Amino acid sequence: RLVTAQVVGRLDADASGLALCGTDGGLQALLAHPASHVSKTYLVTLRPSRYERAHRAGGPAPAAGEGPLDSDAEAQFAAGLLLDDARGTRCAPAALRRTADRLKVEVEIREGMHHQVKRMVGAVGGALVGLKRVRLGPVALGGLAPGAARDVTDDELRAIAAAVPF
Repeated sequence: RLVTAQVVGRLDADASGLALCGTDGGLQALLAHPASHVSKTYLVTLRPSRYERAHRAGGPAPAAGEGPLDSDAEAQFAAGLLLDDARGTRCAPAALRRTADRLKVEVEIREGMHHQVKRMVGAVGGALVGLKRVRLGPVALGGLAPGAARDVTDDELRAIAAAVPF
């Protein structure tokens, strides 16, 4: 008997990271549907600001607060960004967490609009050069190598069932 696996959480060609595959189409549809509000967390690599590029070339160091994102980017994400598009799309509130590396941030969203993370980062002054999904709902990528696969654990299945509104 032929079993068809389906992917939950399609990744764009220029993104990498976690994708869930399975045979329960109903559960997968619920996980992927924006109304389910299942969180998706991404590690975003940013293009250095012009100040950082100048500093690397021997110029002055960037001043405090100067970087690849607006200084109030976290608050803008938390309030729900208004995207610069023809429709004036407003995103649901999301989380942006800065990391120790000035060129990396974590973004957690509960929607899945076309190129949403890229567009949100652009709305706060950044330019995205790398995008990696590291979590989909309760399932984390962890140290899984690119192209590798593993089974979802029983605990993860229970957490998925609890996270999805049936």
